[in-house]
Amino acid sequence: MACLLCHKPMPFDVSKAPPLPPPGLACGSKMDALLGDLEKVCPRHKCVVFSQFSEVLDLVLAQLTLRGVRCVQLRSGNQVELRREFETQDDVRVLLLPLKKYNHGLNLVEATHVFLVEPSLQPALHAQAMARVKRLDQTEPTFVHRYVL
Repeated sequence: MACLLCHKPMPFDVSKAPPLPPPGLACGSKMDALLGDLEKVCPRHKCVVFSQFSEVLDLVLAQLTLRGVRCVQLRSGNQVELRREFETQDDVRVLLLPLKKYNHGLNLVEATHVFLVEPSLQPALHAQAMARVKRLDQTEPTFVHRYVL
Protein backbone atom coordinates (compact mmCIF):
# COMPACT_ATOMS: atom_id res chain seq x y z
CA MET A 1 0.00 0.00 0.00
CA ALA A 2 1.40 3.40 -0.96
CA CYS A 3 0.82 6.92 0.32
CA LEU A 4 -1.64 8.80 -1.86
CA LEU A 5 0.49 11.99 -1.78
CA CYS A 6 4.12 10.89 -2.07
CA HIS A 7 3.59 7.31 -3.34
CA LYS A 8 6.07 5.85 -0.80
CA PRO A 9 5.22 2.44 0.63
CA MET A 10 3.36 2.59 3.94
CA PRO A 11 4.81 0.48 6.77
CA PHE A 12 1.60 -0.94 8.23
CA ASP A 13 -0.48 -3.98 7.47
CA VAL A 14 -3.95 -3.00 6.30
CA SER A 15 -5.24 -6.55 6.68
CA LYS A 16 -5.19 -6.12 10.48
CA ALA A 17 -7.59 -3.17 10.38
CA PRO A 18 -11.08 -3.92 11.71
CA PRO A 19 -13.61 -4.56 8.96
CA LEU A 20 -15.95 -1.75 8.00
CA PRO A 21 -19.61 -2.30 8.81
CA PRO A 22 -21.88 -3.17 5.89
CA PRO A 23 -23.38 -0.16 4.10
CA GLY A 24 -26.28 1.33 6.00
CA LEU A 25 -25.25 -0.13 9.36
CA ALA A 26 -22.80 2.52 10.62
CA CYS A 27 -24.40 5.25 12.74
CA GLY A 28 -22.04 6.51 15.41
CA SER A 29 -20.36 5.24 18.54
CA LYS A 30 -23.34 5.53 20.90
CA MET A 31 -25.70 3.84 18.46
CA ASP A 32 -23.13 1.11 17.74
CA ALA A 33 -22.74 0.52 21.49
CA LEU A 34 -26.51 0.40 22.01
CA LEU A 35 -27.09 -1.97 19.10
CA GLY A 36 -24.19 -4.18 20.18
CA ASP A 37 -25.56 -4.38 23.73
CA LEU A 38 -29.06 -5.17 22.45
CA GLU A 39 -27.68 -8.00 20.32
CA LYS A 40 -25.76 -9.42 23.33
CA VAL A 41 -28.93 -9.83 25.39
CA CYS A 42 -30.11 -13.43 25.50
CA PRO A 43 -32.71 -14.04 22.74
CA ARG A 44 -35.32 -15.16 25.27
CA HIS A 45 -35.09 -11.86 27.19
CA LYS A 46 -37.01 -8.75 26.21
CA CYS A 47 -35.74 -5.17 26.24
CA VAL A 48 -37.25 -1.70 26.49
CA VAL A 49 -35.38 1.23 24.91
CA PHE A 50 -36.23 4.75 26.10
CA SER A 51 -35.16 7.92 24.31
CA GLN A 52 -36.20 11.55 24.52
CA PHE A 53 -36.08 11.87 20.73
CA SER A 54 -38.40 10.10 18.29
CA GLU A 55 -35.72 10.37 15.58
CA VAL A 56 -33.38 8.24 17.72
CA LEU A 57 -36.10 5.62 18.19
CA ASP A 58 -36.74 5.64 14.43
CA LEU A 59 -33.03 5.04 13.82
CA VAL A 60 -32.90 2.20 16.38
CA LEU A 61 -35.98 0.63 14.76
CA ALA A 62 -34.39 0.81 11.30
CA GLN A 63 -31.05 -0.57 12.50
CA LEU A 64 -32.59 -3.46 14.45
CA THR A 65 -34.81 -4.33 11.48
CA LEU A 66 -31.72 -4.43 9.23
CA ARG A 67 -30.10 -6.80 11.73
CA GLY A 68 -33.14 -9.09 11.82
CA VAL A 69 -34.24 -8.21 15.38
CA ARG A 70 -38.03 -7.86 15.71
CA CYS A 71 -39.10 -4.78 17.61
CA VAL A 72 -42.08 -2.50 18.01
CA GLN A 73 -42.27 1.24 18.58
CA LEU A 74 -45.19 2.78 20.45
CA ARG A 75 -46.63 5.86 18.81
CA SER A 76 -49.99 7.53 19.13
CA GLY A 77 -52.80 5.31 17.90
CA ASN A 78 -51.10 1.90 17.93
CA GLN A 79 -50.38 1.44 21.63
CA VAL A 80 -52.66 -1.40 22.68
CA GLU A 81 -52.03 -3.80 19.81
CA LEU A 82 -48.26 -3.25 19.76
CA ARG A 83 -47.98 -3.59 23.52
CA ARG A 84 -49.91 -6.85 23.34
CA GLU A 85 -47.63 -8.01 20.52
CA PHE A 86 -44.55 -7.25 22.67
CA GLU A 87 -46.06 -9.05 25.66
CA THR A 88 -47.27 -12.19 23.90
CA GLN A 89 -44.95 -12.89 20.95
CA ASP A 90 -41.59 -14.38 21.88
CA ASP A 91 -39.85 -13.18 18.70
CA VAL A 92 -40.63 -9.49 19.41
CA ARG A 93 -37.64 -8.69 21.62
CA VAL A 94 -37.44 -4.90 21.79
CA LEU A 95 -39.99 -2.22 22.66
CA LEU A 96 -39.07 1.37 21.74
CA LEU A 97 -40.65 4.08 23.90
CA PRO A 98 -40.36 7.85 24.16
CA LEU A 99 -39.08 8.76 27.62
CA LYS A 100 -41.79 11.31 28.43
CA LYS A 101 -44.96 9.93 26.83
CA TYR A 102 -45.81 6.31 27.53
CA ASN A 103 -43.98 5.53 30.75
CA HIS A 104 -46.85 6.43 33.12
CA GLY A 105 -48.87 3.49 34.46
CA LEU A 106 -47.33 0.98 32.07
CA ASN A 107 -46.39 -2.50 33.35
CA LEU A 108 -43.75 -4.24 31.27
CA VAL A 109 -42.71 -7.15 33.48
CA GLU A 110 -41.95 -9.24 30.36
CA ALA A 111 -38.80 -7.15 29.87
CA THR A 112 -35.61 -7.69 31.85
CA HIS A 113 -33.40 -5.01 30.27
CA VAL A 114 -33.97 -1.25 30.20
CA PHE A 115 -31.85 0.90 27.87
CA LEU A 116 -31.74 4.66 28.53
CA VAL A 117 -30.22 6.11 25.37
CA GLU A 118 -29.35 9.57 26.67
CA PRO A 119 -29.15 11.33 30.03
CA SER A 120 -32.10 13.41 31.18
CA LEU A 121 -32.13 16.61 33.18
CA GLN A 122 -35.11 15.15 35.04
CA PRO A 123 -33.93 12.12 37.07
CA ALA A 124 -37.55 11.31 37.92
CA LEU A 125 -38.17 10.42 34.25
CA HIS A 126 -35.39 7.80 34.35
CA ALA A 127 -36.67 6.43 37.66
CA GLN A 128 -40.17 6.17 36.26
CA ALA A 129 -38.92 4.50 33.07
CA MET A 130 -37.01 1.90 35.10
CA ALA A 131 -40.07 1.32 37.28
CA ARG A 132 -42.04 0.20 34.19
CA VAL A 133 -40.02 -3.02 34.23
CA LYS A 134 -39.12 -3.51 37.89
CA ARG A 135 -42.55 -4.25 39.40
CA LEU A 136 -43.69 -6.33 42.36
CA ASP A 137 -44.64 -9.28 40.16
CA GLN A 138 -41.31 -9.23 38.27
CA THR A 139 -39.58 -12.60 38.82
CA GLU A 140 -36.41 -12.10 36.74
CA PRO A 141 -33.45 -9.85 37.59
CA THR A 142 -33.68 -6.44 35.90
CA PHE A 143 -30.73 -4.72 34.21
CA VAL A 144 -30.47 -1.03 33.36
CA HIS A 145 -28.09 0.22 30.65
CA ARG A 146 -27.37 3.96 30.56
CA TYR A 147 -25.53 5.75 27.77
CA VAL A 148 -23.91 9.09 28.54
CA LEU A 149 -21.82 9.81 25.43
